[in-house]
Amino acid sequence: MKTLITGGTGSIGRSLSELVKDAIIFSRDESLQIEMQRSSRHKFIIGDICDYDSIIEACRGVNYVFHFAALKHVDKCEQQPIEAVRVNVLGTMNVINACRLTGAKMINMSSDKAINPVNVYGKTKSLAEDMVTEAGYLSIRSGNVLWSSNSVLPIWKQQIKLTNKINLTSKEMTRFFIHVNELVNLMWNTKEMKGVLTVPMKPFYLYDIAIEFLKRYGDGETTINITGLRPGERLHEFRDAETSSKNNICKDLNYIFQ
Repeated sequence: MKTLITGGTGSIGRSLSELVKDAIIFSRDESLQIEMQRSSRHKFIIGDICDYDSIIEACRGVNYVFHFAALKHVDKCEQQPIEAVRVNVLGTMNVINACRLTGAKMINMSSDKAINPVNVYGKTKSLAEDMVTEAGYLSIRSGNVLWSSNSVLPIWKQQIKLTNKINLTSKEMTRFFIHVNELVNLMWNTKEMKGVLTVPMKPFYLYDIAIEFLKRYGDGETTINITGLRPGERLHEFRDAETSSKNNICKDLNYIFQ
C-alpha cells in the first residue's frame, strides 16, 4: 500500500508519514524535505499541486492521496485571494483529476472555517470540499492543530522571546483544538469514507489558554496585548452549520499542554 502526501513537510504530513510504511512526500519546500530525509525511509518529490503534470506523475502507482498542500493563513488569503483560489481550488482540482486518472483514493484536509465561511480561506476550502465530494472522495474538517508550525502556541512562544508579550484578538474569541496524533489516526482510520467528516474537537476560550500559557512560559512582566479582529477573522468557528465553538467550552487546559 503506497501513500502520497501533498504538503507532506508540514506538521500534519510529518505526523502521518510516521504512521505509514511507504509514502511519497510531495511539497515545494526543499529545505524541509532535506531535513526530513535525514531520518525518513520515504521517497521525496519537490513539486507543486498547481503543476498538473507533476501531480499526475506523483500519483502513479499510489493507493491513497492525503491532500494537505494549501495556503492556510487567513490574512495571507485575504491579501492575495487570486493566489488562494489558484492553490486551494485549482490545485485541489488537479489532485482530484490526478486521482481519477490513476485510480488513487483522495483524502482532502479541510477546515472548520469552511463552515459558514466569511473569509477567502474558508470560501476556498468550502468550494474544495464541494469538488472533492462530487468526485466521490473524502474531506476531513479540523480546527486548530495544537503546536503545529506557525500556529498560535509556537507564535506566542516566539512573541514572548522577542517582546515578552503575546497578542490576542479578543478575550471572547473561541477556537476548536485537536492534537495532531488524534487527527492523523482518525484520518487513516476513515480513509475509505466519502463525503465530509468533521473530527471531534474541543472548544476553548483563547484567553483561558493565554493565561495558562503565561504561567508556564512567561514571567512576572509578560503581558497580553489585545489587538482586535483582523480582516477575515471571526470570534467563533463552527462544528456544523448550527454549533459554534462558543458552545460547551472545555476548561481542561491540560489537554492543550499535554
